[in-house]
Amino acid sequence: MYVIGMEGLAKFLHCSVRTAYTYLKSGKYDAAIHKFGRKYVIDKKMFEEIHFKTSKFGNRRIRYGNLNK
Repeated sequence: MYVIGMEGLAKFLHCSVRTAYTYLKSGKYDAAIHKFGRKYVIDKKMFEEIHFKTSKFGNRRIRYGNLNK
């Protein structure tokens, strides 16, 4: 499953577009984010895996959207 654009990533993360952009520019999630022209395509599953590996919250589930959507 994929998310397209910053608005889609912000909706998936339940955060602002600015915060989603900060995640994008941090460099931690480069494996999950691909750019085609002006559009970003984000692999949801890979993004979550990277986030939970590098997050200070460990395996605690947070308010992210359902991957099965």
